Amino acid sequence: MRNVPVRIYLPDGPVLQDLVPPVLDDGSMHTLAAFLTARLPLLFPAPDSGKANLAYAIVQGVPAPPEAEMAWLGACMAGADGWVNVCVGLLREGARYP
Repeated sequence: MRNVPVRIYLPDGPVLQDLVPPVLDDGSMHTLAAFLTARLPLLFPAPDSGKANLAYAIVQGVPAPPEAEMAWLGACMAGADGWVNVCVGLLREGARYP
């Protein structure tokens, strides 16, 4: 698989589309956390920044673990149209998941 087609649905916002490579330039697997940190850094800050995530990701109605590999999501969690649909929900203060 060359790229994983991903749609990000933001709360009260636009739908973002991107083609995500399953492997990073350094040869490591591209994870959902790495993708969301690169694409939405205000909601998903880098782990070394010391800031907590302000949002969470849901794929096919299930809270998706940040360590999920993009290749796995593309193979197992894509919709009928082949796209991985990631819905972003905002965290309430002090909560890990809704």
